Amino acid sequence: MHYQVKIGPLAGFVPHAVAPDQVFAMCVGGFFTTDDGAQFYSKLEAIQGLVLGPYLETGAPVSTIDRFVVVISGETADVYINAFDFELKAVSRRNAIAGEKMYRKDIGGIGAVRLPGIQIPQTAAVIFYFSIGWRRGLYFNLMPLQGEPLGDIERVLGEQYDKLWFSDLYAIPNDSWPTIFETGWFPFTKLIGGTFENMPDFLQRDILSAWEEGVFKQFDEARLRQLIDGWRDIPAFKEHIPFAETAAARYGAGDYVSAISNLWPRIEGALRHLYLGSEQKPGQKKLLANVREIMDKKAAAPNSYLPGLFEQYLLQFYFRDFSLKDDRVELGRHALAHGVTKAAEYDQRRTLQGFLILDQIACYAKLGWSSGSEPPLQSDAPAATPGEALALP
Repeated sequence: MHYQVKIGPLAGFVPHAVAPDQVFAMCVGGFFTTDDGAQFYSKLEAIQGLVLGPYLETGAPVSTIDRFVVVISGETADVYINAFDFELKAVSRRNAIAGEKMYRKDIGGIGAVRLPGIQIPQTAAVIFYFSIGWRRGLYFNLMPLQGEPLGDIERVLGEQYDKLWFSDLYAIPNDSWPTIFETGWFPFTKLIGGTFENMPDFLQRDILSAWEEGVFKQFDEARLRQLIDGWRDIPAFKEHIPFAETAAARYGAGDYVSAISNLWPRIEGALRHLYLGSEQKPGQKKLLANVREIMDKKAAAPNSYLPGLFEQYLLQFYFRDFSLKDDRVELGRHALAHGVTKAAEYDQRRTLQGFLILDQIACYAKLGWSSGSEPPLQSDAPAATPGEALALP
């Protein structure tokens, strides 16, 4: 349903009760979900009174609204409810051919949302309400009504959609990450969307090994070889693939000493092959900053790829220091290079984490790390390989 309504010169929403002549902070934009409780519902009810009247006058209850878009230009609002198309620019977790169905478990991140039948000028304000399963999200930006440009609305809507899609991931408290990193785990793209989000609860209850057993069942030698196949079209990974293939074979044989010895040094090697900075011999911090800086510039990169968090993770886990004097010699890049690691550290967990680290780097590379242009959104989705961005109508 599409209709127009006249509204007054909208400025924003009042976050709380105010008295005459009282100074207050007005809400002119933001993203809210059902998890925000009163903040979410109060704004939604205000929007209902502003623009949803004609829809409700048809006798349709509020519960029939799955999504709506409001485009406000001046004092006129174009309202689109339910019956409009939108596309997700998503990242595929597996190989897929054109026309094939994609399921939620196949999506590794949302980079953009496109509304092909709706014109949104840079001077227009936007309200976007949407649903994913039982979850609801509300995004709005009223600043264009004050003369501010709207910006890259497709990417902004993609960020909000990604937040709701992976809401359990974004709900993990920031102060939990150092403890999670100590275990060697990270929200790798092959784990988010269900598996990883359960991990903090297992960790808190001191039963992480039970969660890990479930992960190990997902990643046998054949699955690791599928990961490697997804790296073959990345030039920077060419020299690392033979080592990864050998590591996969040794992983399947339970020879984790050989697997890690072949695989782990290639992590830093991949980072160096992908480095785009000016320094001839960049240090580890430069290598990792390169990951974050490049990904932050890529419109295709979903927020759930967490490049800034990945930088912290590698610094704390992979590039961690060691001390022979204090008998602090956990497996890491430095202890491995200096030949002081302990054989007990060479296990299935550390081997799999090495593969997932390399796969995460490969996913970043596939989003155009080494290229200077962005692929356009498309309505007829092409074939996709794991880690590659594709448009889902």
